[in-house]
Amino acid sequence: MSGQTQAPRLPLEQRTAVSLTILAALAGQAAIPRGFGLSPWWLLPAVAASLVLIIALGGRWAADPAHPGLRLLALCLAAVLALGNLLMVVMLVRAMLTGQPLQARGLFTVGAVVWVTNVVAFAVALWETDAGGPVARTRADLRREGELLFPQYALAHREDWAPRFSDYLYVSFTNATAFSPTDTLPLTGRVKLLMAVQSAVALVAVAVVFARGVNIISA
Repeated sequence: MSGQTQAPRLPLEQRTAVSLTILAALAGQAAIPRGFGLSPWWLLPAVAASLVLIIALGGRWAADPAHPGLRLLALCLAAVLALGNLLMVVMLVRAMLTGQPLQARGLFTVGAVVWVTNVVAFAVALWETDAGGPVARTRADLRREGELLFPQYALAHREDWAPRFSDYLYVSFTNATAFSPTDTLPLTGRVKLLMAVQSAVALVAVAVVFARGVNIISA
């Protein structure tokens, strides 16, 4: 199988930086006051960290870095992060609508953790989906097959350029901050949907959670 694999056109990006970023975001779950987030609080970090470990070990053992099992696990990891974060937002909004007593400090903490996890989750999702994922991107003509239009594609001296995880983290950060893409444009329906969902979660975290916290302080 590996003998038939097309040789990479670009160097393969390792998952080390991605894994460390995910684990750093998961560490923030421990700061959420009990009663604000998911119960038990360690469930999301445990599931996501287990997937990170399995993917890391599988990447060392697999003969082909593009093994479909590894890619499926990576997509599951992105989904776990995003859905777990979305569920936390739904629970928090429900608590505010039902009149549950909330403290400003707890709201600010949850809002910050949700926003950071939102950025990391969708950066991982974009990194795993754009042009078929990190392995496929080393073998594809990204100017034709990419699902995100990076400005570097328009530069003649960047013909062999490929986005790294840091590029997707920046795209995710700007989309969560401005609630819209900035210098990088989505080209496909699924990427537009991902960015729309991320903007909605970020809007709730900033406009609703933080605003409610300020109102509590001012009261």
